[in-house]
Amino acid sequence: MHVIAHGWDRYNSLTRFGCDTCGTQIDIVPKSHIGYTFSVSAFGIAFIAFFFVFNVRDPSIWAKLIVGAIGLFQFGVLLTQFLAHKYYPLIETTENPAAQSRKGIFAWIEGMSFAAGVLLPVLAAIVVLGICFLIGIAIHYAFPPP
Repeated sequence: MHVIAHGWDRYNSLTRFGCDTCGTQIDIVPKSHIGYTFSVSAFGIAFIAFFFVFNVRDPSIWAKLIVGAIGLFQFGVLLTQFLAHKYYPLIETTENPAAQSRKGIFAWIEGMSFAAGVLLPVLAAIVVLGICFLIGIAIHYAFPPP
C-alpha cells in the first residue's frame, strides 16, 4: 500500500492509501488521532457519567443505559479505525510525492504512536492550566488585594 493523498474528515486526519496489486483504495486514520479521540471521548463519557450516574443518589436505569450506549458506540468507532491498521499493512515510500506533502506540526502529530495521542490532550490541558496559573500569580502580585 502506498500513499495517494492526505485529507480531513470532520474530526480526523485521513490518509488515502492505494494497493499496487489490486487497485483498492482505503482511508486510514493515523494512530495518534485514534489515541486522542480515545482520550477526549473517555474524558467526555466520564464527565457525563459522573453527573448523571455516579453523583446521583438513585440513578435511573435510562441514565445508565444511555451512558453505556455512548461508551459502546465510541468503542465501536475506535475498533473500526484500529482494524483498518490491522488488515491493511502500510508502506510509506519516500519517492512518493504525496507521502511528503504534509509538513510541520500536523505531520509530527500524525507520526506519533497511539499512546502519545492519548497523552496529547492531557499535556495540552496541563499547558493551558499552567499558563492560567502563571497569569493568576502575576496578577495577584502586580495588583495585590486591598
